[in-house]
Amino acid sequence: MLAVASVIGASSLSFGCGSSAKDDDVLEGAVVPADGPCTTGAGTTVLSAGISRGIVVDDTHVYTATDSAIVRVPRGGGTRQILSESSSPTAFAVDESALYYFTSHPVDAPTTDGKGQSATALVRAPRDGGSPELLVDGVSGTAMLSDGKRLYWVDAGGVNKYVLADDTQSSVVLERGSMVQGMALGAGALFLAVTTLSAEGNGVSQHGSIQRIDIATGALTTVIDGLAFPLGLAIDEHRIYFIDGNDYRNATIQSARIDGADRTTLATASASSIAVDAHAVYVTTNDAILKIDKATGSSSTLVSGLDTPGNVVVDGGNVYWSNATSVAMSAVNPPYGLMTACK
Repeated sequence: MLAVASVIGASSLSFGCGSSAKDDDVLEGAVVPADGPCTTGAGTTVLSAGISRGIVVDDTHVYTATDSAIVRVPRGGGTRQILSESSSPTAFAVDESALYYFTSHPVDAPTTDGKGQSATALVRAPRDGGSPELLVDGVSGTAMLSDGKRLYWVDAGGVNKYVLADDTQSSVVLERGSMVQGMALGAGALFLAVTTLSAEGNGVSQHGSIQRIDIATGALTTVIDGLAFPLGLAIDEHRIYFIDGNDYRNATIQSARIDGADRTTLATASASSIAVDAHAVYVTTNDAILKIDKATGSSSTLVSGLDTPGNVVVDGGNVYWSNATSVAMSAVNPPYGLMTACK
């Protein structure tokens, strides 16, 4: 499961596993998350202890996936609500009206039309909790986004689009050996951070790129080529922001115009996930959250003393992240789980 990071109501969405957007027909521009007051006090707040894979934020709640459920918690902290129980949800998305996720289920469980289901499926459930309904049987994905009218998800073959109004599905096939390590929605397109592995002599070579799928036409083009291992992707009104490094080590945080021109390096760090607001770029490193000023390029440590943080997302006056994302990482101090701090 790739990281999820998104904000409902912003028309620029990114994951590094699921996400959400406002209900535009086609997202022509990328609007960064709005500024606002911090909803928690000084220091770091644990919103939900335990496994946290992927983050979506709306006006009142923060959503995340555990090993067995999709849950939400008030932005300022409080009681965690289980929205939908699922066996190892691999990706999820939330929009203005519903919750979507991939789940495994019994092969012989009947559908509404009496046909048997396969081992995995895409389902929809009420956003405030309730029983799920089957949308697409026999599919799975490692990351998912919603723009309110369509769902987009990544699987082994490429990128899939599902139109909610008429239940139609289409796909864009990527080059064989491609791995999508980041996805962002905005400017009328779906942007992908892609690493492609290919055989070369007795070994394997890899090359990275930022690719663009036009929402209206489905056309796939390469925006930036010649990268090493791009991971994490975010967009504002004018630029793309991404991390490029060799398997998380000695990574560079870079930006370029939406068309790929004017590429520049903002900082160097062992970074793994990225988010932006109107003023700054935020990245997770091995043990901290870094904040990079867009205007000056200066960087500062926003939160330190963490353990393998990821899935960073910003909204209002807060930054949210997952601190350690597996049981193997859980014996740490501070505790692991869904966390937030003032930005």
